Amino acid sequence: SRRQRQMCIRDRDSITVAWDEMPGMTSYLVYYYDFEKSAYVFLDETKEQKYTWKDRKAGDEFYITVCAYRQSSGEQSHFAEPVHTFTRPEALTTFSIIKNASTSITLGWEKVESATGYLIYRTEANGVETKVGSTTTLEYKDTGLKSGVTYRYRIRTYFADEENTGEYSEQISTTTNPAKPSMKLLSLIHISEPTRLDVIS
Repeated sequence: SRRQRQMCIRDRDSITVAWDEMPGMTSYLVYYYDFEKSAYVFLDETKEQKYTWKDRKAGDEFYITVCAYRQSSGEQSHFAEPVHTFTRPEALTTFSIIKNASTSITLGWEKVESATGYLIYRTEANGVETKVGSTTTLEYKDTGLKSGVTYRYRIRTYFADEENTGEYSEQISTTTNPAKPSMKLLSLIHISEPTRLDVIS
């Protein structure tokens, strides 16, 4: 019998696995990989072509597989290729501006336990938002900015890979410092003593 093809939908506290129908089979058996036991463990049986595993921890890793089952004969299909998936991380609730300079802005925040990294987004005056960088640390310095210009930032957590993201944080607006005025040194012109004029009477 042919192998099942699986698809997966990820959420912060659940994962949903879906697969193709196998005609003539009465139900599907869902298994997950138990890292402590180093083995696949039976999770549940369903008659639908999808299964949602609820009440999971945010930012966690899973391997899920499924096989089809025919009750009348006890026949069981091959297991599907396991799906390697993750729940989404918690969102970053707040962050702050650590430092403003004329051409850079440094952002900082507290660690989100269910995240392995952070994506930084910047919106400029024209309203266009761009992902300007990512980091696994707790601060980010955005460089190459224009002086005296207002920028808006928001941050998104991710777990395991940058496609598995949490919700966006709140947005913070800040302005780079004005450029330092350029100081020009004026040359001192030496003025000689005035010439004495003889008065002719």
